[in-house]
Order: sequence, then structure tokens, then C-alpha cells
Amino acid sequence: MSAPLLIPTGLAHVEQFVGIDDVLAAWVLQCNIVAAGSCRAGEMPNDPTYPFVMFTRVGGGDDRVTDYPSVDADIFHPDITVASTVGDRVHRAIKALKPRGLAQRPTVLAPVDLDDGTTASVPFVVDRIEVVDYPTLRDYEDDSVKRFVGRYRIEHRCTAAQ
Repeated sequence: MSAPLLIPTGLAHVEQFVGIDDVLAAWVLQCNIVAAGSCRAGEMPNDPTYPFVMFTRVGGGDDRVTDYPSVDADIFHPDITVASTVGDRVHRAIKALKPRGLAQRPTVLAPVDLDDGTTASVPFVVDRIEVVDYPTLRDYEDDSVKRFVGRYRIEHRCTAAQ
């Protein structure tokens, strides 16, 4: 679970960082890389639809303004070529969250639970993305399914809408 954060500019009622794994799953779906239901944060169903993409926060901290999570992207498919291709597409989609110019930055709205029990959508801003590991083939408990795993460090914040 991410550390609490109070954002002073118009969103003082926001008390947590967004779930980076949820945001990445929504982003991959928005980029049409996999079908709805084939991308999740932190869990794989017993009978997934392939290709399947799973995001999991595996570490990181924050400084109360910026969150610094490390995130794994696991890509599953029985065909190694398809798994590799989807892994490359996921990799490019993640990197697209931080283009070179600010004017090219995509708009990603992240759901944030508020202290009154409601949910608000706030802009998700990526400051930096470090590719720790490009998606590569890794062992998986089911020999009939191939798994590619990439790891990213994504510095991000939620800000009030301008």
C-alpha cells in the first residue's frame, strides 16, 4: 500500500497515491494492447484470456510529493512469439507515458478514493520512467504458458486539474 499524501492544490482531501498497478492496467487497455478483462493489477485469474497482462508494485517509496514505485509487468501467452510481441507493446505503452516534450504528454485520469467514501478522477503525471528490465522470458510454473516480465521505476504524482 502506498504511503498517504496530502495534495494542497485543490485536492487536500486526497489521502493516498493512486495505485500505479491499476493505472498501468487501465492505460494498457486504453492503448488497445489486450482485450478488456485481459489486464489486471496484482492478480491472475484461474482461467485467463490470453494474452494476459498483470501489473504488480514490487517496491519503492515516496517523498510525500512524488511516488517512486518499482512495477513488474508480467505478460502471459501460450505462444512465445505472441507473448514477446505483447511484451514489446506493453513496454512501448509504458514509455509513452513520459514523452520527451510536455505538450505530448498523454492524459491519464487515475481513480483516487476520497475520505468521504467517493472516488475522484485526478490527472496522473509521470515525471520519469526508468526501464530496469526490458520484458524478457522468465520461468513460469505452467510449462504450456510463456511469461515475459519487465520492470520499471516510475516517478509520478497526482495533481489538481489545471
